[in-house]
Amino acid sequence: MYNRFAAVMGLLMLFLLLSACSAVQSKFHHEEGPPKVISTEFLLSKKIDPHRTTTLKIKLTRGNAGLENADGTVFYISKAAGGERIKEITAKHEGKGIYSADTMFPEHGVYDIQVHAEADGMRVMPVKRVIVGDVSHEELQSVDGHKKEESGDGEHHH
Repeated sequence: MYNRFAAVMGLLMLFLLLSACSAVQSKFHHEEGPPKVISTEFLLSKKIDPHRTTTLKIKLTRGNAGLENADGTVFYISKAAGGERIKEITAKHEGKGIYSADTMFPEHGVYDIQVHAEADGMRVMPVKRVIVGDVSHEELQSVDGHKKEESGDGEHHH
């Protein structure tokens, strides 16, 4: 009789444990649904000059709302031609999903600005190509994939 009682209690405990886990899991999946994608929009100056402080900004959104909980948002700057990273700047949160950092570009040229941002286990790493100062036609041609609309013309880009 004791063995039968122990077996019934063991099965009851196992049943309760399994049902509690699935209830929590199903509540999470049904109420919140799959996480929404993080959208990005670079907000850059019309003209970027070397040796002058420039504010880099990116707007992070999820759905129609600014993303307020991005962790470790960092701007990485590299020369477009070589790809070697020359700067890493931690962004500050300004509010309404906008993250910014001040920097100074060391010389004229074509640069790539990449942002790493993470929220709720989702990570985005958008890249924006910009022209700093005066750049020769030859330098523009030497950078693979350069497009005129990626020249930091001040419009809000995605």
